[in-house]
Amino acid sequence: MSSFIAASLRQRYPFPFAYLMYHASLVGDGRAPVSLNVTWRYSAQQPFAVVMTVRETALIAEWSLSREQLLKGLRQHEVSGDVAVWPSTRHAGEVVIRIRLGAPPSLAVIEIERQPLTAWLQETLKLIPAGTETDFLRLDSVISRILDAGA
Repeated sequence: MSSFIAASLRQRYPFPFAYLMYHASLVGDGRAPVSLNVTWRYSAQQPFAVVMTVRETALIAEWSLSREQLLKGLRQHEVSGDVAVWPSTRHAGEVVIRIRLGAPPSLAVIEIERQPLTAWLQETLKLIPAGTETDFLRLDSVISRILDAGA
């Protein structure tokens, strides 16, 4: 069962970002769920992506997920490449979000309660509204650094 660790933290310096720590579960194939510590980060440095980090003992794994895919996956099955996000219902009627990472046969399915993930994603939309992500890319700065490095 998932449980709340810490509230979303929202800051504006040096880049707007939102942060959520939460217990999630690794589920699948009739095995008992395995509890995971998961951190979700969203930043104006990468306005299209959410970085999900799983930390367990000596294991640290990071995935970069599409914020848009996560938002759509709150309501419907959404697939992009080897990542799928969809709502599901536990046997007690509790709505959860499942995130499949990888393609068969090597895949992991992470399950998180829908409400905290939804609330946190709404925080990311307050920081950077959908459709304004490109305003935060700072492409001129990146191009200048590339050109300066080649000189």
